[in-house]
Amino acid sequence: MKLPENYIVERRNVKHTRLIITEDCKVLLYVPLSTEDKDIELILSKRQLWIEKKLSFFRNRKKIELARNEILLFGKPFTYIYDSKCRGKVQINFDSKVITTKKQLLDKTVQERWYKAYAKEYMSNRINFLSSALNLKYNQLFIRTQRTKWGNCTADKNISLNWKLIKCPDYVIDYVCTHELCHTKIMNHGVQFKTLLNSLCPNVDKAQKWLNDYGYGL
Repeated sequence: MKLPENYIVERRNVKHTRLIITEDCKVLLYVPLSTEDKDIELILSKRQLWIEKKLSFFRNRKKIELARNEILLFGKPFTYIYDSKCRGKVQINFDSKVITTKKQLLDKTVQERWYKAYAKEYMSNRINFLSSALNLKYNQLFIRTQRTKWGNCTADKNISLNWKLIKCPDYVIDYVCTHELCHTKIMNHGVQFKTLLNSLCPNVDKAQKWLNDYGYGL
């Protein structure tokens, strides 16, 4: 059985077949140990349209290209400049799109630590402002690393936001914050929720489009 190079089939000690399309356009098929080649070919044949649709999505999605010395902040590339005189401070010039600091922000570990700290500061201030302005009260805010969500609101009105939102434009951050604040009133995504969200957030469509275009790349 000859398959394209991006197709990977593995027989495992499992009961059910599992088909996965990864973001780097690999087609992974995990099947029970007893599965024959003809059955594998049949599975792939039946799911071919779905596979092509998923592959097309990942191949055509937009990416924000960054130079080696650039850092993504609020949806824009900022030039990173090392300056030993800054000590532990990070200076952000929003007009010239420059970040100056003694921190080694091109190191992924250091960069993520700074991202999370800055995201917590910025988004705490922002959601507090929106909560007051929209009269939508929440309980606690958590900044987390969700794999599949930008935000979440519990029945106890505790809100979690993904720290990677700090890489998104400010109107996207406001949209996600407002979305979760609306859940303090309505826990589902029904008509009433959508009506409330659209009445409070003027950039719903714009923000959702940006997330659809670039969100997976983050």
